Amino acid sequence: MDNMDRNELEEQVLRYSTKLGEIVSFWVNDPEDQKDVKQDFWIKVMGGISKFKGKSQLDTWLYRVAVNTAKAYHRKKFRRREVGDELLANLPDLEYDEKHRADKALVRKEIHELLNRGIKKLTPNKIRVINYILEDKSYQEIGQIMGVVEGTVGNHLHHAKRRLTMYLKKY
Repeated sequence: MDNMDRNELEEQVLRYSTKLGEIVSFWVNDPEDQKDVKQDFWIKVMGGISKFKGKSQLDTWLYRVAVNTAKAYHRKKFRRREVGDELLANLPDLEYDEKHRADKALVRKEIHELLNRGIKKLTPNKIRVINYILEDKSYQEIGQIMGVVEGTVGNHLHHAKRRLTMYLKKY
């Protein structure tokens, strides 16, 4: 990292700031807590940039710092994480007329609870792959982040989908 000065680093981080903000908001729901995590992220980046050796791309390193910072905060504050909100956001909106609005909310709540229960039964690596896929990471990027080959990423995703499908079919 010798040839990159502080201004260049700040430009790089600002270029990825939207994505980094999404990462933090994925792990931390409260806006005030998100500000704290983002501040911790900056402190870690500025304190750890001298350790960055350039073996991976800077955005991959920034991504890992953001994820690790958010996860550390989250582990400190909570024991278990509800991930169904992110998955529900990707579900198509069901068509209901006005009198079925309450039913729609109940169905979404039940789906949310089922997804959370199913996801909690997955291994940590499968949960990580799902999270990265929801963040639009490629198999190659996920492999770099997790330290595995692309085929392993695909395998984790395939098995996660299969297990979630089997779990949801019970209901």
